[in-house]
Amino acid sequence: MFRREILKLIPAILLILFSPYPFLALLFPVRAGDQPARPPIAIDWSATSLLSVNDDWSGVVGVEGFLGQNLTTQVGADPRALLTTSALAGDRDLIANQANPNGLGTGGVAEFDGITDPTIALQGSSTADAPYLLLHLDTTGLNGLTISYRLRDLDGSSDDAVQPVALQYRIGASGDFINIAEGYVADATSGPGLATLETRVSAALPEAAANRALVQLRIITANALGNDEWVGIDDIVVATGDASRLLSIDDVARSEGDTGTTSFGFTVRLSSPAGADGVSFDIGTVDGTARAADGDYLERRIGRQTIPAGATSYSFEVTVNGDTRSEPDEEFYVELAAVSGAVVADGRGTGTIRNDDFGLVPISGIQGEGARSAMVGSVVRARGVVTGRKSAGFFIQEATPDANPLTSEGIYVFTGTTPPSVVVAGNLVEVTGQVTEFVPSGDPQQPPLTQLTQPQVALIASGQPLPAPVVLTSNLPAPAGAFDQLERLEGMRVTVPMLTVCAPTQGTINETSATAFSSGVFFGVVTGVGRPFREPGIQAPDAPPSGTIPPIPRFDNNPERIRVDSNELVGGAALDYAVGTVVSGLTGPLDYSFRSYTLLPEPGVRPTATGGAVARAVTPPADDELTIATFNLQRLYDATNDPAIGEPVPTPAAFASRLGKASRAIRDYLRSPDILGVVEVENLATLQALATRISDDAIAAGQPDPRYTAQLIEGNDVGGIDVGFLVRTAVVAGAKPRVSVSAAVQELAASRFTNPDGSSELLNDRPPLRLMATVNHAAGGSFAVTVIVNHLRSLGGVGDNAPGSNGWATVGARVRAKRQRQAEDLARLVQARQTAD
Repeated sequence: MFRREILKLIPAILLILFSPYPFLALLFPVRAGDQPARPPIAIDWSATSLLSVNDDWSGVVGVEGFLGQNLTTQVGADPRALLTTSALAGDRDLIANQANPNGLGTGGVAEFDGITDPTIALQGSSTADAPYLLLHLDTTGLNGLTISYRLRDLDGSSDDAVQPVALQYRIGASGDFINIAEGYVADATSGPGLATLETRVSAALPEAAANRALVQLRIITANALGNDEWVGIDDIVVATGDASRLLSIDDVARSEGDTGTTSFGFTVRLSSPAGADGVSFDIGTVDGTARAADGDYLERRIGRQTIPAGATSYSFEVTVNGDTRSEPDEEFYVELAAVSGAVVADGRGTGTIRNDDFGLVPISGIQGEGARSAMVGSVVRARGVVTGRKSAGFFIQEATPDANPLTSEGIYVFTGTTPPSVVVAGNLVEVTGQVTEFVPSGDPQQPPLTQLTQPQVALIASGQPLPAPVVLTSNLPAPAGAFDQLERLEGMRVTVPMLTVCAPTQGTINETSATAFSSGVFFGVVTGVGRPFREPGIQAPDAPPSGTIPPIPRFDNNPERIRVDSNELVGGAALDYAVGTVVSGLTGPLDYSFRSYTLLPEPGVRPTATGGAVARAVTPPADDELTIATFNLQRLYDATNDPAIGEPVPTPAAFASRLGKASRAIRDYLRSPDILGVVEVENLATLQALATRISDDAIAAGQPDPRYTAQLIEGNDVGGIDVGFLVRTAVVAGAKPRVSVSAAVQELAASRFTNPDGSSELLNDRPPLRLMATVNHAAGGSFAVTVIVNHLRSLGGVGDNAPGSNGWATVGARVRAKRQRQAEDLARLVQARQTAD
């Protein structure tokens, strides 16, 4: 499970009169997402410009998304059992402007506007305990309401989970929700590797929801067993009458032509055949950026058109005029009004007039010399050889560089979906697209990536040689150079003859099966360049926070550090390397993501690798030495479910595997220390199970049995992880145990932490554990020791500048203050014990 949005909305309509027929047009919403919408409403998420900022639903009316934090602590919870709402600050959630459901590993509520059919989607995670979409409705004077929507499995990755989705309602904005039985879907996804399942939900709202100033509908899932999948919530319709017969109109996009006219054919469709009386409506065009008065198209409006009984469609033609003006794509709309006999699911079709009047532009002219292209917003035509293909885009590069070393000859083309079949490495293609600068919504200060979007791709020639790669050296990128010195190579083929890994391959863990999955991402420097470290200061080029007093130290982002995403290109294989590995032969296009210039190795050529860090055992202790060690067991949970903490529950085989690995590390690498302080273990029984496994494995391997005993006292952690000790009790000379425990005392468990608003909470989730013991030597001597094991608050969120709660200015301020207070209390405890003991 992993943690961590627009809508085409017709909740309010304005009656516009024109001769000879009345016609309904959209009134764009101006209220916040938590304001009630008046049915009938239809939501298909195609107006992607309305949601563009993370966690901000103010561009729409009557819809919001939430993480559902702490609605449950159980993994695999049935959403029908979750009837409360989260009171945590920051629960409202929107991950805006996403394009790849297969690659977004966070959970919550996401807007996928870069796919063919945009939608909002839900995915559970360890922090998105029960993500949901909330609809606010004003049903005053209305009864007989129905809701319908389409659940879409969007995740075609290796993720696979049973993803239930429930439908609930309540009257007003408080109290528990009530399930609507017809809206429950036991599993809305299939997989792994499949993203085709669609489930239509249709349900009548209870009579209690009629004639109310506020009714809230909730579509909710939960953090599922296995790796959660994204579930789209699309084509939502709330209306009076039978929502099983839905009326919609499609979108049309065509080139305008240089002369004459082009017909744009719109189709009005029914989800099921028209009834005996047919379906009737008014239909007509409405200006957008394309205007009938400017001659872009011919205005057309007609009334009382009919889809006859038994039929399912109607055609409407709009004439578009050709011209030779070079201009951005333009849009006009075709809208339905006065509909009878069906519920409107999508009452507006968009006609996109694609500009086709431009000449060939060199890629270097598009890229320019700076981070941002001077042609942003322009539609251009460019040619280049395909150098790499991603799941939702590709790179092209001109074969012959220009005379300006400051401009790149390569560029990324973003398709949003699988690129067309002509996109093959070595093919020369012509791309027509709009120049844009991509900046991730979650990091608005990140420098941009220049790209072409909404592309049309045509094959010019096959089997072309790839452009020669630029060699990266110790001087490019230079440690003392600018943070963006590789901007001039953005999108181009580069090669690193030898790279030394400075941060190992990343990955994810499935705790239920105790298996790990490689992301294929690692970092390195050109061999011979020193290992980079994080220096003080604000990372370039970020603006200093409000209130900062100059001079302000700057961190240059270590420009010599190269990110490698080994399996990002289609067909690439994940490369797993440890720190210190020297990798030879990395070649591929240079991308930019996560504040790092990123080399994408070309598939089919596996580089050679030598060296790298390996685990080394500690020095064997001398007979007169006492050994004390610490070990983070990394969330060691047993195979028994404890509903009170909602922990991941490994299978018996997975639990046994984890015990075996920990046993080997303790015996073969820590050499079975006399006293071992451990952190992140579930309970005393789990720690004792580890002690037993160590003894069994030691005997089987012909090693001395340490005969560990476990010491652990439950703490305050909501996730159920604690600190403890393994104490060696094997008998030494004189029939005494190696370590005799006098007492194990939990310290500071009741200490409180006061927030700026005066509220308080427990300071220590995992209170320190103090062990008092006597160590007996084989020669007969003994001496007393006191050992304290502690596990302070994690660094998670330490730099988060999001608004805090309970009076804290930011989330990070609270984290830093709590960690400092814990450290101070621990220091006082150590000092006090030194004096007492």
